[in-house]
Amino acid sequence: MRVLWVTNLIPSVFSEKLGLIDNQKEGWVSGMLDALRGIKEREGITLAIASPVSKLYPEGIIESIDGIDLYGFHENEKPEIYEETLEKTFVAIIRDYRPDMIHIFGTEFPHTRAVCECIRKYGENLSFSSDRVLIGMQGVMGELADHYLDGIDPGIVRRNTFRDIVKYDGLEAQKLKFSIRSQNEIIALMSAGHITGRTTFDRAYTEKWAKRAKYHFMNESLRSEFYEGVWEYEKSKAHTIFMCQANYPIKGMHYVLKALPKLISKYPDIRIRVAGDSITSHKTLKEKLKLSGYGKYLLGLEKMIQKETGITPDITYLGKLTIDDMKREYLSAGMFLCPSTLENSPNSLGEAMLLGIPCVAANVGGIPDIIKDGQEGILYEGGNIEALENAIEEMFEKSPDELKALGEKASERARKDHDREENLKTLIKIYKDITG
Repeated sequence: MRVLWVTNLIPSVFSEKLGLIDNQKEGWVSGMLDALRGIKEREGITLAIASPVSKLYPEGIIESIDGIDLYGFHENEKPEIYEETLEKTFVAIIRDYRPDMIHIFGTEFPHTRAVCECIRKYGENLSFSSDRVLIGMQGVMGELADHYLDGIDPGIVRRNTFRDIVKYDGLEAQKLKFSIRSQNEIIALMSAGHITGRTTFDRAYTEKWAKRAKYHFMNESLRSEFYEGVWEYEKSKAHTIFMCQANYPIKGMHYVLKALPKLISKYPDIRIRVAGDSITSHKTLKEKLKLSGYGKYLLGLEKMIQKETGITPDITYLGKLTIDDMKREYLSAGMFLCPSTLENSPNSLGEAMLLGIPCVAANVGGIPDIIKDGQEGILYEGGNIEALENAIEEMFEKSPDELKALGEKASERARKDHDREENLKTLIKIYKDITG
């Protein structure tokens, strides 16, 4: 069985060998690859991977590890721009590798549509049909586009900074770009033969657009480092909240800042620590010129908090974190927060649950399918500031024993959902179903 993976990023094992900076995103792909490498010969699987690379690398095979070839392809850096030339690139890859099936991870980028268009237009000449194309749902672009600006006043949406004007990347433009990407997603889903998903939310969406596809339920395996270690109350920092990403509206940082005044009045030592670069930096002229409309909006909310409470909010943007640093932040925090306006099944929440960290999350998208309110964490009505305040306060007021019990239940659930061995068995079964 010859399987071709098409991924959004170069898997960690290849980026390390190539001397590239591993951005730590999409760790589930590396997790699945780690699991598959050990048994692929036993299952009769030959694997190759195609990933986008910079133009410093030629297209075609650029590296090989354990008999797995990495094909590089060039893609426009702006994911809303679709270039038909990419279809011919995949024609060349398919002709060279001759896969029995293709597994595409995610719908966020043009290459997913390019693979599906390539098969639709040239499949007969390639002796390959769309019935052997499997798309794994990650984000759900169509729904994300609809909810991109939730919770932001229209007047704020229309304000553009110097950076936004130069890059045509203000909030309205960003939403439009997401809408364009959702159209590429729909085109791909309409022609794919198979879909993997894991929530009621993504199943309903794919059934709307991928009417001819077979839906396969499959949970994701996460990065191996997060299956070891456990959160301990005694080693955590009370009233410290850890979040993953805040650099665009979907991640919901504006909701958190709106909730902070009330929380600060009761917990003046509250701290927010966020993985990812700060988009509110404005000390130097360069930083001021790079300030986005959303960053300026968050900065204004921070100043509002200081004016209302007399306290400067303790918010730290941690930059890009290594896996070890990320794990350290999880374990040292008093709780993990996922305040997104919409998510399918955020892997950051899965990682936190694996480690047994008390979790608070917005009850949106696929989140209620992966964490049970009141038993494994606390869910609140997404976009409701008062509900967010109350959920954080409820978590802060729990006793050490209650927090431990909540974390243990979350870890038990996550270890079942993200069981690497069971997920690998499911993956192999799906592959055999597709290839016959």
